[in-house]
Amino acid sequence: MVDGVGDDTPQSRTTVGFADMVGVTRTTRRRSFAELSEMIEHFEAGTTGVITECGGRLVKTIGDEVLFVIDEPAEAAWLALRLRERVRRDPSLPPLRIGLAAGDVLMRYGDVYGEPVNIAARLTTHARPDTVLVDREVAHGIEGDERLRVRRLKPLQVRGYRHLQPYLLREAGETS
Repeated sequence: MVDGVGDDTPQSRTTVGFADMVGVTRTTRRRSFAELSEMIEHFEAGTTGVITECGGRLVKTIGDEVLFVIDEPAEAAWLALRLRERVRRDPSLPPLRIGLAAGDVLMRYGDVYGEPVNIAARLTTHARPDTVLVDREVAHGIEGDERLRVRRLKPLQVRGYRHLQPYLLREAGETS
């Protein structure tokens, strides 16, 4: 994977993901600073481990959210489901909402920019707790992967995108 450190490096067909902890504002009101620190530590360590193990790259953490990239849509989808599973197993963490989008991005000084970043952020905002939403590019990119299933949802009208088509991502055999 291209680091993009110090230069403008477009990279085609990169998949961008956001994973956001649900209800952290409410959670912070009920926890001490020590408990909050422990929760954030568990979140950062757990998500960083899964992202790395699945072949992705952590771009940055933004409070209660992580931004990551990985080349292939199917591997991004698998990574997102592994993140969700990792957080499900940790009782100290609230559930995640995750959004994935694929396309060309500009990698600059270790950060990523472009439409997939914006779309992944919008999908994350609209995902229900403990779910993963993907865009059309990711949905098409995982066709034929027996591990994964998507279900087309009603289009979203969000800032900058009048008809953003989300798909709900599930692991094959997963119910509800």
